[in-house]
Amino acid sequence: MVAGADQEPTRNTPDPGVDGPAAGAAGVRKVRESVRKAGASASAQEDALDALKWEVAERLGLDDDLQNPDELTVREAGKIGGQMVRELIEQGKEVIAEDQGQSAKRTARRSGQP
Repeated sequence: MVAGADQEPTRNTPDPGVDGPAAGAAGVRKVRESVRKAGASASAQEDALDALKWEVAERLGLDDDLQNPDELTVREAGKIGGQMVRELIEQGKEVIAEDQGQSAKRTARRSGQP
């Protein structure tokens, strides 16, 4: 049995004023902010991922199927999930690059290099 399977899933509707690549960036930023907050609760992280799911589904034209899970095919769910993964991987790469840049600056300051 899946944990929480008996609970009604929450559905966050995407921001209708944001579409295209900006929608994905906004969703990824929400996830990043949620994860980076010290002590961010699991429900806050789930909410951020749910918002990203809805934004991706809207960009793919699948938000109407997502509203009615009986109409959502495995292929459509895979498209949504796959795009979410691609965006989260890109976000992870950005975070790593930022962290490496900050680490290089600290190392340079310690060694007296500009």
